[in-house]
Amino acid sequence: MATRTEEEKRRDASSFVTNFKDHLTYSDSSKEWRWDAEFAFFVLKQCIISRILIIIIQFVMNVAITDYPTDAFQGVPVPQEELSHADRWIRIAFGGLTKWDAVHFLHIAQYGYTYENNLAFFPLFPTLIYSFTLIWSWALPFVHFSTAIILTAVTVNFIAFTLCGQLLYALLLMLTKSKKLALLACLVFTFNPASVFFSAVYSESVYMLLTFCGMFTLYADSSLSFVRYIIAALFFSFAFATRANGVFNFGYILFQLTVETVYSMTLHKFIWERDCGIVLLKV
Repeated sequence: MATRTEEEKRRDASSFVTNFKDHLTYSDSSKEWRWDAEFAFFVLKQCIISRILIIIIQFVMNVAITDYPTDAFQGVPVPQEELSHADRWIRIAFGGLTKWDAVHFLHIAQYGYTYENNLAFFPLFPTLIYSFTLIWSWALPFVHFSTAIILTAVTVNFIAFTLCGQLLYALLLMLTKSKKLALLACLVFTFNPASVFFSAVYSESVYMLLTFCGMFTLYADSSLSFVRYIIAALFFSFAFATRANGVFNFGYILFQLTVETVYSMTLHKFIWERDCGIVLLKV
C-alpha cells in the first residue's frame, strides 16, 4: 500500500479544520430552523393536554385503587374538623399527586425542616410554593392553608412544565437547526412514562425549568460571552438549590468555556491562531 504524501496529509487536516469551522458557524439559508410561532403553539398545546391527562388519570386511579399501608413519612395530620367541603374535594382531586416525596415537600413548605428526614430535600421548591400561597390564600378563607399549598404546588408545576416545553423547543432549534428533531424531542418530553413526576408535588418541573433557562442563556448569543456565563451560573445555582444533582449543571459552563477557548466564534480563529494574552484571559 502506497504511503500518503505530506501534501495529502496537509489537505486532509485543512479539510477537517474547515468542516469544524462550518459546523460551529453553520446557518441554514432556508431559515427552516428559525423560531416558528405555529410550532411553538403546538408544543404548548401538547404540554397542556398531557398535564390535563395526567391529572385525570391520577384522579381516577386515586379514587379507584385503595392505597397500601406503608411506613413512609405521612407528615402532620390535619384535624378533619378544620377542613371544609372544598378542602376535601381538592384533596380528593389531587390526592394522587401528593404521595411519597410530595409529603416531605408539603411539610417543609408549611412547617419548615422539623424532622431529620426532611433534610434530603432542597429548599427552593418548598420555599417557592409557600411564598406564592401566602400571596393568594387570603382570598379564599374557606380553604385550609395546607390545602392551598397543594393547589399552589400543582399550579406551579403545571406552569413550569409548559414553559419547559417552550424552552426545550427553542434550545433544540438552536442546537440541531431542525424543526423536526425539536418537535420530536418535545413530544417525547411531554408524553413519556416518567411524565407524572412533572405534575406531582415534586421539584422536577422547577428544576428542569431553571436548567433549561441556564442552557438557553449559555447557548443563545456567543457575543455576550461574560454576561451570559454569569446569568447561566445564576440559573444553575437556583437549580442546585432545587435538587442536589443540579451541581452537575455547571458542567455545561465548563464544556462551553472549553469549546470557546479552542475556537473563537467571534474571531473565527482557533486557539493557536489567536493572541496568547487573550487565550490566557479566557482560561
